[in-house]
Amino acid sequence: RESFDRQLLPTIITRGIVTAVPALAAVLLAPLLGGQGSAVAFGSIVCTQLAQTVQAGAREGRLSLPVIGAIAGSGGVTALSFAVPALRRFLGLPLPTPGSLALIAISGPAAALLGGMLSEDGRRSALDQHPGRRLLNPA
Repeated sequence: RESFDRQLLPTIITRGIVTAVPALAAVLLAPLLGGQGSAVAFGSIVCTQLAQTVQAGAREGRLSLPVIGAIAGSGGVTALSFAVPALRRFLGLPLPTPGSLALIAISGPAAALLGGMLSEDGRRSALDQHPGRRLLNPA
């Protein structure tokens, strides 16, 4: 029997790819659209992670209230990180340009699309298949 860690490896790699590819593309496009790489990197990493969280909840058939709260909270903190000058300075982020915001916004749907393509074969993730899944995600 494979260890739980070994079963999770494909899921971890897929999540890494689904996070990195849209975020890296956004950062590389930033100079062409008048965006700042650091703002786009920060925002797109968060946005791709939130998109994957929504996608995981959709596979379960619904988003639980705690997950909705976490998504809203993370999105809100990210927005505040850009909107509040003191937070922006603390994080070393520039004020995002419209180009930066557009790239950040598109990274979420891009991650969802890529995630759907990579899991299109219908296989459930190792975490979903693990018998202890309900202990890890009781909702």
